[in-house]
Amino acid sequence: MPKPYSLNWTERSLTNAQEISEWILHKFSKKEKDNFFELLKDFEKIVVEFPDMYPESKVNPGMHQAVVHKNLSIYYQFEEPLITVVAMRDNRMDNEKL
Repeated sequence: MPKPYSLNWTERSLTNAQEISEWILHKFSKKEKDNFFELLKDFEKIVVEFPDMYPESKVNPGMHQAVVHKNLSIYYQFEEPLITVVAMRDNRMDNEKL
């Protein structure tokens, strides 16, 4: 069985996670915020074992989009042996700006 890959989070992705976490806590509850972090943990476990599981962008080759929940998308790049999480977004947040 292949060895799991290394995972790296960019500053942007960490900032996104913090902003999403604060937004969820403000709009919903601590329980939902905790669920958000559980989704991130689950994503980490899966992507280090199966980095090609999520589709690669047709517009931006090399960038994968993981829809880990209908409300959460994570964008990452994969170049052996490193997976780099570039950004993430809560798909509900942009709707408030419309």
